[in-house]
Amino acid sequence: MVAQLKLVLVNSDMAPDLIDDYTRFLRRRRRADGTIKLRLFYLKKFDAFLGNRALVQASTDDMYDFLDANTHWAGGTQQSVVATLRSFYSWAASKGPMSEDPSEELWAEKVHRPPSRIASEDAIRQALDGATDSMKAMILLGAECGLRVAEIAALNVADRHDDFLTIIGKGNRQRTVHLSHELATLLTMLENTTARFGNYFPGQYPRNPIHPSTAWSRITKTLGSNPHSLRHRAGSVAYRKSGNDLRLAQVMLGHASPVTTAIYVHVQDDDLRRASTATRVAA
Repeated sequence: MVAQLKLVLVNSDMAPDLIDDYTRFLRRRRRADGTIKLRLFYLKKFDAFLGNRALVQASTDDMYDFLDANTHWAGGTQQSVVATLRSFYSWAASKGPMSEDPSEELWAEKVHRPPSRIASEDAIRQALDGATDSMKAMILLGAECGLRVAEIAALNVADRHDDFLTIIGKGNRQRTVHLSHELATLLTMLENTTARFGNYFPGQYPRNPIHPSTAWSRITKTLGSNPHSLRHRAGSVAYRKSGNDLRLAQVMLGHASPVTTAIYVHVQDDDLRRASTATRVAA
């Protein structure tokens, strides 16, 4: 009977329709393309694991069996799988064909990640010293404006309005960032020299911008740490020098939630010294 149900789903194209409906749901929620691709990848692996049973017939035990069958997965991967299953089955129970959500009790062991690296001022100055104008602009776009490496790679002259940039980031969220005088001058120089077809950082084919992975490699080689360390620097400095304005840092970085922004606000030794001074018990 179970095999017949699976056969009916496949023959009537209900299974593909279910995945398509879920994909449309993710796009309506403005999920990033990378997130959608990851969700569908693990969902299809789970579908294959179920064999002759349909996704809508899965139980919580099936989900744990799926995780147990892939013990080679790292903690972060297990968390991604659990997030995928919880996302899909929560949607299926609220808007799809299921009356209950079997993933409600599903959980993965918490992963304790090391603190994210923040680019130091000395490392940034050393990287800028002797770098090409193009590389200097890439580094400053990360360190001062908090741009992601994909946003740096795709930057176009049409995004600039005097000393402001309009950026379309993850989830198609739009934000505006301000350019320092030095960075604005660098971009003007690029516009008059190496920019091609509106791209500040042309790729192998000048009509296309540089690929993000190429930009990532070049910045990492020059800086000594990955480009995201520049974004962490921008968030931390913006927060600290704006009077601890978390909302301002959130808008600048283009985060949907201040909870995410808080990850980018690094507590440094001077902050701990101020906290110690503030909490000192007077003799």
